[in-house]
Amino acid sequence: MSGRYSLHHLPPRWLDCAGDSMPAFAPRWNIAPDQQVLLLRQRGDTVQLTPALWGFTPAWSKDFSQVVTHARTENLAGQRFFADALATRRGVLPATGFYEWRGQARTRKQPYWLSRQGELLYMAALWEPYVVAEQEYLSVALLTVQAAYLRRPLLLAEADLALWMDPATPVERIQVLLAGSGLALQERKVSTRVNDPLQDGPECIRPV
Repeated sequence: MSGRYSLHHLPPRWLDCAGDSMPAFAPRWNIAPDQQVLLLRQRGDTVQLTPALWGFTPAWSKDFSQVVTHARTENLAGQRFFADALATRRGVLPATGFYEWRGQARTRKQPYWLSRQGELLYMAALWEPYVVAEQEYLSVALLTVQAAYLRRPLLLAEADLALWMDPATPVERIQVLLAGSGLALQERKVSTRVNDPLQDGPECIRPV
């Protein structure tokens, strides 16, 4: 399961989608669940770049301590928990790479960083608004697919982003996207420094 990723640059076309109230972009090298992330979503006819919390909270839930950070694509359709979001609240978490831990269960696992050599990755997500003390927040879950090493993020081709994010796209039309894009990725071993979510610098992705 990929529970960490990096986002250390964003092209101007996405930065221009941020609202005036959003803080200036800051590079991140070790983004973890329960932290703030940047979400691309469609609102009306425009795409917005907005902060969200990595931990999905359905609007109907009264228990904000029970959040879900990942959702398996194989059984999304039958889950009430994600049904409304899958229908109309599909978004994207942009990333420059993500981490995988490999090794035997009883040994210290080796982290790897997977990327596309400077190209942005688009990780499929579902988002949901929730209200606390009359203030609205956004929460997200990262979609995952089966992979050789447990699971990894569902990656979308840039050409498919509009179809995925458009709330008018029926669920039937996005089924093919849920199978994954099969994008080729480069990988390298990196330091176990990334095991600590408090470590958030470029040394996290340096090869070892």
